[in-house]
Amino acid sequence: MAVTIKRGDTRRSIVADLTDPNNNVVDLTGADVRFLMMKGRNVLLDNVPAYIEDLTTGTVAYHFE
Repeated sequence: MAVTIKRGDTRRSIVADLTDPNNNVVDLTGADVRFLMMKGRNVLLDNVPAYIEDLTTGTVAYHFE
């Protein structure tokens, strides 16, 4: 999933439902999920744990501080 943000955006969170290639929800029980923020394709700005909102439906979030 790619989300474009820019300086001054007021978005507080990015929420996503993770699915497999067949569009089935992913059970995240026992999993770790990371949020990667990139500048372009080559510059890693952030690599932090994502918040798992629902283990069985694969819903995850990154909350901006």
